[in-house]
Amino acid sequence: MAASVAVLNCDDGSPGSLRDVYANAGDNEVVDLSQLTCGRITLALGALVDPPSATNVSLQGPGRELLAIDGNGRDRVLVHRGSGGLHVDGLTITNGHYAGAKGGGCVYSNGGMEATASRFSSCTLDASASVAAGGAIHAKGVVNLFDSIVADSTASAALGIGLGGGIYSHGVLISGTTISGNTATGGKGGGVFTGGGILEIESSTISGNHADIGGGLFVDSSLSAGYLVLNSTIAGNAAKTLGGGIYSHYPILVFNSTIAQNTVALGTAGSGAGLCIALGGESEMLSSIVARNTASGGLIESDVSLLNGAYLSGQNNLIITATADAASFVGIDDSITADPMLGPLQDNGGETRTLALLPHSPAIDHGSNFEQLGHDQRGAPFPRVAGVRADIGAYEFVDEILANGFEPLATRSAVLP
Repeated sequence: MAASVAVLNCDDGSPGSLRDVYANAGDNEVVDLSQLTCGRITLALGALVDPPSATNVSLQGPGRELLAIDGNGRDRVLVHRGSGGLHVDGLTITNGHYAGAKGGGCVYSNGGMEATASRFSSCTLDASASVAAGGAIHAKGVVNLFDSIVADSTASAALGIGLGGGIYSHGVLISGTTISGNTATGGKGGGVFTGGGILEIESSTISGNHADIGGGLFVDSSLSAGYLVLNSTIAGNAAKTLGGGIYSHYPILVFNSTIAQNTVALGTAGSGAGLCIALGGESEMLSSIVARNTASGGLIESDVSLLNGAYLSGQNNLIITATADAASFVGIDDSITADPMLGPLQDNGGETRTLALLPHSPAIDHGSNFEQLGHDQRGAPFPRVAGVRADIGAYEFVDEILANGFEPLATRSAVLP
């Protein structure tokens, strides 16, 4: 079992403080803040830095609404120097500001990074180098986020570009998580920039992020099996030139997801305001919505764009427009091209916001459930299949009137006087 050391007070630097315990953390040690009741620890002495010998370190908090570690706008909040991983559980990490050559406005990890039920917000990276990597989180390894939030953070470089306004890493595994309101100034991947390793996004929402390319997500590495977006919503992100929602250099798998209401400021239908796949290879899309994404100031529908030999196959989708260059091909023959009739991005139940299907949406009962999912993006108690078949997209429509035993209006009107 991992050793646990309790933080005894909410000071910054005194014996028993978080700074004291973290600076002396041993390998595989848990820094326990769960008994604190102060609500906030404000760092007046700069970032918290652990020993390089502490390969893996965990911080256990009482809950992200109960305790925040505040960088005070002076420095990063957490620096993990070990080659293993940094784990954060039940904490808010906020108000970090870093102006050095390396990345991470709030968190820098020399290895991987994992967070559960935590929030990373209002982090700023103003890099002195040509590249600013990771407005909130920069990890050399894989970033794993479960039931967490990365929000309102910025990566910018005075001499170059920002990469990953929210997250920069070499692999991302996200579940039940929201990534929103982040910006990669003049750069790539407003929400997430991943440069290698695994990419799996499940039951999550990426929204309201901004970059020049890949407003929500920028994928810059290859895996023969392709990257996976499953049961998730990519909405309301913005790019300047390509890939308002997702820009991927390599093949990607999109299953039971909704990519909508993303924008590209400039360009044409070929800008891929929803999804832009930039290099060759076969991508696959199943039971997903890619619609109402626009380019050129909202004047042009621009949902899927395939470049440089990219190929897209799949079934049971709703895609309004798809464009391909001369060497590319869209191999989806049964796609619905009508307006999906989506509601606004909002709380429709569950931990993450979704775009609800409105009554009479053509996506209702026209999808599939290849992954045998038990629930839609919102999790229990929202089923993945509520009708004859699964609905297309991340949200499953349930007719509450019929569920409560009422007959539809069309049936009742036949017997009305």
